[in-house]
Amino acid sequence: MPPPPPESPPTGINYANGIVFEDLDGNGLRDPFAGEMGLEGWTVELWWNGQILASTTTDVDGRYQFLNLGNTTYSLCLGSTGGYNETYPVASMSSVSACGSAGALGYTWTFSGVFQQMFPGVFGEMLP
Repeated sequence: MPPPPPESPPTGINYANGIVFEDLDGNGLRDPFAGEMGLEGWTVELWWNGQILASTTTDVDGRYQFLNLGNTTYSLCLGSTGGYNETYPVASMSSVSACGSAGALGYTWTFSGVFQQMFPGVFGEMLP
């Protein structure tokens, strides 16, 4: 007997968005006035139930979003760090853990309402 098809996540009107930025001074805070701009072309993964549910690429300003998310638990993870060192999020933050294809730190949260937003899903990156 073949295994049952994988379960599908619930759909809804919740969404998650954020930015991947170059953290020039490594302090974990984005300062666009100091030249810390968004990083274009970075892959951000949305994980659910131990698998990649969706992935997207950051736009010219380093921004990304995932729409139509239902009430359940998700993780946001970087697909690759591209040789950068991650400066944000930090491991001591709640709801942060290693995740994704790159094993970098990411965010885990649960939607449990009618209309909710997960923001900011901020990732700071610094060249070694």
